Amino acid sequence: MDTDTTPPWAIVPSELADAFRPHVDDLTTEMVAEIQRRVPEYARADPAYGQTLLTAVDICLRHFLDLVADPQSPWQPVEEFYEAIGRGEAGEGRSLDACQTALRVGAWTAWRKLAAHCEREDIPQRTMGLLAEGFFEYIDRIATATAAGHARAMMESADEMARHRRRLLDLILTSSGMSFPAVEELARLARWRLPRTAAVVVFDEHGGPHATLPPEVLTDFARDLPCALIPDPDGPGRRSALGTVLRGRTAVIGPSMPLDGAAKSLGWATETMALVRRRIIRADGLIPAIDHVTTLITFKDEDLVAAVSERRLAPLQEVRPAHREQLARTLLACLQNGFNATEAATRLHVHPQTVRYRLQQLQRLFRDRLDDPNARLELEIVLHAWLARPRESDAKATT
Repeated sequence: MDTDTTPPWAIVPSELADAFRPHVDDLTTEMVAEIQRRVPEYARADPAYGQTLLTAVDICLRHFLDLVADPQSPWQPVEEFYEAIGRGEAGEGRSLDACQTALRVGAWTAWRKLAAHCEREDIPQRTMGLLAEGFFEYIDRIATATAAGHARAMMESADEMARHRRRLLDLILTSSGMSFPAVEELARLARWRLPRTAAVVVFDEHGGPHATLPPEVLTDFARDLPCALIPDPDGPGRRSALGTVLRGRTAVIGPSMPLDGAAKSLGWATETMALVRRRIIRADGLIPAIDHVTTLITFKDEDLVAAVSERRLAPLQEVRPAHREQLARTLLACLQNGFNATEAATRLHVHPQTVRYRLQQLQRLFRDRLDDPNARLELEIVLHAWLARPRESDAKATT
């Protein structure tokens, strides 16, 4: 017989099984007592749980002896039983450590009794060695079945939790308004604490961030525009921590809102991302939508802005294209700084005299419209939109 492929219990003299069977009940009781003494997680006063532990130990011992008596004894029912034990441990919220410790404690308790019996009966050392090897290999196989059940249950639990969290995120972000009782129930199932405020982050690429987001963040990277809901985003250090996680990835964070306004946060973030992709908003990393309110409002009705731009900025068509953008940026800086040449020059990184020279040109082009407050407001809006649009030179630079 090839002992390299044959389990050790198959070459233990079968008569040993009959010799040990009368001691199974006492040995089971002793093993359970030792497990409960050494492993606190199993020291329960619950009689039903104690009976389950007795059953598990009894099945283990009797099946091992069945294999010694007949190596062809079926494995499947016992493996399924111990897989169920592993699943139960996961369901109780316990790690596999306690179960594996209990198996080791029980195995060594059993082996001390078996070895003492062998010595009393003058069983040869070689036979005892085969018995020990077979018994501990059997325990390893039991441990493997338990671990498999535990792992499968944990995976199923994680999948179920992920489903609850995706459904919760969908419910919170629905544009038709959310039902708080439904949100509260899903939050309970998802083990998610309802925050006072929330903000939504949208990502420019599928797959989400390279690093792992905190567990309290709800995510859905399977959406057309992957997103994450950040609870209480204005908490101490939350934004900087999020920026660290998202380093190297372009994302937009919508404004903080009460939880029932998260759909609005998503809307602002989505609109901002659309402008980022068009290079109208030129930024990278974590981009706060609230920093680009002017651009967002301006581009709400692009046809209207384009029509107004064509009329209000018509005087700039009188200058050559190379000089047109310089004058437009100078005019916007002057409008934003109350026509203070020094402050406008600081923003433009030029000499104040350069601003004054350009301003003279602008006054000749626009005449008294620069003195009209309403015209100034319109000019500021349309200049902001016109300058935000990628220029032909920008497109060439990126090709």
